[in-house]
Amino acid sequence: MTQAHPRTFLIFYIQTHFWSMGEGKGTPSFVRTLNSLTERGHSVHVFMPAESGIDAPYVDSFGDVVLHHEPSPGRLEPRASLPVVKRVLERATAWYRYQRWARTAGLRIARELNPDLVISLGTSEAPASRAVAEAIEVPNVVRLYGSWLPIEKSVRYYLNFPALAALRTPAVAYLITDDGSMGDRIAYRAGVPEDRVFFPRNGLDLEQFHPDGPPGERERVRAEFGIAPDAPVIVSATRLNVEKKVERILGAIPAVAREIPNVVCLVLGDGDKRADLERLVETLGVQRNVIFAGAVANSEIPRYLRAGDVLVSLLDRTNTNNPTLEAMAVGLPIVALETGATREVVEAGVSGWILDPNALPELPSLLVRVLSDPDALRRAGANARARIERLVRTPKERLDFEVDLYEAAAERRPLPTWDPAR
Repeated sequence: MTQAHPRTFLIFYIQTHFWSMGEGKGTPSFVRTLNSLTERGHSVHVFMPAESGIDAPYVDSFGDVVLHHEPSPGRLEPRASLPVVKRVLERATAWYRYQRWARTAGLRIARELNPDLVISLGTSEAPASRAVAEAIEVPNVVRLYGSWLPIEKSVRYYLNFPALAALRTPAVAYLITDDGSMGDRIAYRAGVPEDRVFFPRNGLDLEQFHPDGPPGERERVRAEFGIAPDAPVIVSATRLNVEKKVERILGAIPAVAREIPNVVCLVLGDGDKRADLERLVETLGVQRNVIFAGAVANSEIPRYLRAGDVLVSLLDRTNTNNPTLEAMAVGLPIVALETGATREVVEAGVSGWILDPNALPELPSLLVRVLSDPDALRRAGANARARIERLVRTPKERLDFEVDLYEAAAERRPLPTWDPAR
């Protein structure tokens, strides 16, 4: 870690808030990056939309981070609940709206701040932040949290043009979270030079996420929800939105419950699909087998995971994102759909069980088999922990690298290298 001079960073962010499920709940990556920069003594400014209903610019703070809120001219992101054709049209409209607005409002703020580096946190933010950086003649970095593009160049690849535009935005560096979505390979296919792509996994505190909790913790957590000590517990830990496909897990519960009547599916998380999922549970008649815990504070996630027996993740994009890594760290085996780079993290038959996307109808029988074999669960859980110990770095190591990268880009020095091995 090289000691850099204090610098000023301007960050473009399309959301009105940082936490995905309320403060301290959901993905903490944005906050950790901002805090790590200020802890190094840098001045950090975020350009972001004002809250709905506020029609004048205002400035406030998040710790030592200065937030510049500007009223937006309308919706800046498409609604995921729309039918495909309408969603694509709204995606295009929202994307162009953001580009026009962010280039004008963002440039005004940039000229006031005179930053040393402009960073985009997301796909839509990338072209606008590049235009601003170019106008004030400073470098820019594209920061992406995984990739939303498929690996093959299909119709879906081009319809998700904001993600493609982000990779085609000129930048000093492209820092992409390795969430199992094969973002590095997708970036290369989009024409990004390999020496500009950095693809680290998120760091994980292996002491916090540990198989051994305080004595009696498992029983206490279960008692909070009225779960019997001997009940097999399936855990889902994710935001409840259309991408996460939690309905696939819930759809398997009736068949599992016929074989294992006391099975419980503990759903950790919240989101705009929660009401729909609760109605689905009622329609399926498995209210006694499904518990919606709501959004859980990040500090509480380890104890909730340790109360379960297996984590199930059935996303179409990737199944090796934070919930999977955290579950494996606490010794929870995984049942996952084989998408993205899932097999590179979850070893089939060793640290979990992999299901082919075409074999989703077999999910209930797989869960019954897995939950009926406590010895296999214990072995897979121990293997999962051992696997994660080899794969992840600490949060500090991971964040130190990210800050080193931004400092080098701001000072126009050679960029650091990332070694994924522990």
